[in-house]
Amino acid sequence: MKKIRNSFLAALFLSLALLLPAGVSAQKGDPAGETQAEEITQNCTLSATENTQALANLKDGTVTTVWKACAGASLTICSEKPIAGLYLSWDRDAVKWSLSAQRDGGTSFLTDGGDDGFLHEYVPLKEEESSLTLTFQQDAVLTDIAVFTPGQLPDWVQRWEPMLKKADMLVFSTHADDELLWFGGTLPTYAGEYKRKVQVAYLIYHGAARGEYFRCHELLDGLWTVGVRNYPMIWREFDDYYCSSLAQAEATYDVTAMQEYATMLLRRFRPEVVIAQDEKGEYGHGVHQLAVKVMKDAIGFSGDRQKFPQSVHEYGIWNIKKCYLHLYPENQIVMDWYRPLEAFGGKNGIEMAIEGYQCHKSQIKKWFRVEAEGSQYDCRKFGLYYTSVGPDVKKDDFLENIPPEDLVTTTPSTTVPPPTTTTEPTTTTTAPSTTTRAPAVQVQGSVTNVPPEPPLSSGPVIWIVGIAAVLTVVGTAVLLCLFGFRRRGGKKPASRRFGRRKKRRKSR
Repeated sequence: MKKIRNSFLAALFLSLALLLPAGVSAQKGDPAGETQAEEITQNCTLSATENTQALANLKDGTVTTVWKACAGASLTICSEKPIAGLYLSWDRDAVKWSLSAQRDGGTSFLTDGGDDGFLHEYVPLKEEESSLTLTFQQDAVLTDIAVFTPGQLPDWVQRWEPMLKKADMLVFSTHADDELLWFGGTLPTYAGEYKRKVQVAYLIYHGAARGEYFRCHELLDGLWTVGVRNYPMIWREFDDYYCSSLAQAEATYDVTAMQEYATMLLRRFRPEVVIAQDEKGEYGHGVHQLAVKVMKDAIGFSGDRQKFPQSVHEYGIWNIKKCYLHLYPENQIVMDWYRPLEAFGGKNGIEMAIEGYQCHKSQIKKWFRVEAEGSQYDCRKFGLYYTSVGPDVKKDDFLENIPPEDLVTTTPSTTVPPPTTTTEPTTTTTAPSTTTRAPAVQVQGSVTNVPPEPPLSSGPVIWIVGIAAVLTVVGTAVLLCLFGFRRRGGKKPASRRFGRRKKRRKSR
């Protein structure tokens, strides 16, 4: 029986040892031990102070249908299940709002927002609520809302961080989707896998010219899919017009204003490396060519205090260290976008670029595709247009030769990025240094902190682990008490009684 008791105690301690890590991970909010949040939008009741006939548009999951409201209007959301967060999708502009809850016949202020300007905005709640009211301080246009219960949010819910104050890399894209079509695995690899500080900025705004405001939503969905977490720079000065040549593009747009914008990007985000498109416009697109031209100009202007003094006043001057152009014929580098990426479950950069491009639903019906080996538009091929830190030697990393201390990345990467090497500084290409001064352009958007993520809901797991541990300990204590009682008094163990009987028989 002693052996049985020892075995039982050993099993008990082993069970507790196995249960303890599960309880600790649940307390720390390990997603594996957390319940999944449920989207309950369709089961919620919506009411509003105006335009009630269009409320159904907020539940249809389509960004081309909207609900409009004037400043001062309010939208109320009621649910039988607890509400832990709201996901707002704004049409063209995010506006300032305040959120309150209805409790016991009264109204309690919860929070306000809209200052970040995020078109896709998640609003976590500190406590579970059943009735919420959004009040708009300005005229508002929403495309959709989504309502969630407590738990881990689905991956598609975007929780954007502000634009960077200091970037490792600036990805300069002409249109929404160019950052995936022509740069391939750049964003999945550097933003998603290596967790580098990557800022994406666009030259063209998809707005009134073609009525394609929805493309900004496709843009955000695509970036989020490939691992970008800092909100992109979406500039609104240059609308979308097709130009078949560089000359036509220069005649269509204000080139000086574009140069000023590109220069501001370098000064504001202070990147070490810039990635831009093909000088020939990939398939000959004149605006692609103009985008490259103004970025090349900006490389020379950004360190000159006499150029565009407004951005000098706001951000100071800046000199980048490297610039790569897609398909540039000199100092070529072929990136390995076929490397499996742990951040995406083993999918490679090409696969993730394709997946991100699928978010551009208005474009996938066209002939454009993410193409790699064997294509004239190979998204793996780049050339080092400009460098102040020497030529590439290993030719497998955009950040080669960038001193590690100059990189601001603090988040551990999913996998270790290729080590950078340092060589003597040289200059491959010198950018132009003069241009006509343009009127100052105010920088759009503000940089503030995104609301914190909702508190992790791991209560059920902790309760289950706690109850199991308590029952085990109590049961063990009862058994030990029984064993002790039988040893001290009452009947003695059978093995001893049987042994004494044998001795008495022998004495007779």
